[in-house]
Amino acid sequence: MAEEFVSREGTDYGIREISFEAKVQQVLIQIRRREVVIVFDMTTQTCNLREAKQLSQTKAPSVSAPPAWIIPKDNGFLIKLYIQPGASRSEIYGLHGTGADTRLKIKINAPPVEGAANQGLIELLIKTLDLSASKIHLIRGETSRNKDVLIEELEYAELMSKLGHSL
Repeated sequence: MAEEFVSREGTDYGIREISFEAKVQQVLIQIRRREVVIVFDMTTQTCNLREAKQLSQTKAPSVSAPPAWIIPKDNGFLIKLYIQPGASRSEIYGLHGTGADTRLKIKINAPPVEGAANQGLIELLIKTLDLSASKIHLIRGETSRNKDVLIEELEYAELMSKLGHSL
């Protein structure tokens, strides 16, 4: 997501020229320090970065419908995922697809062999969401890149916050 943000037209880094890689690192540092936060726009289904101090001074927007890739259920949220196994590292990468077909893209550094990628996905979600494995269920897509995962015992705002800090 940082790379996509840096490459957006109109992103200004001041007078002196900075390499693309350096710009990406600057954005990642600001996210880690929580100087900027990731904000999901439900209307455009896009993520943007905002200065944390600006958001703390304004009233939080009311939450309407969740994005297309999150489906509220009685016992939690179903998250529609697109998995890229065999990546150099495991990470929540951004969004894949458009409109109602949008899925959260996750890169997994395990091969798609004998359930290794599925296990890597569950481990990443356990770490990212700070949940036990018993609260994360692979519902659909055991052998597919498109997977549906049920997340139990998280409120919507907490789920979005934890996923957003990983983007």
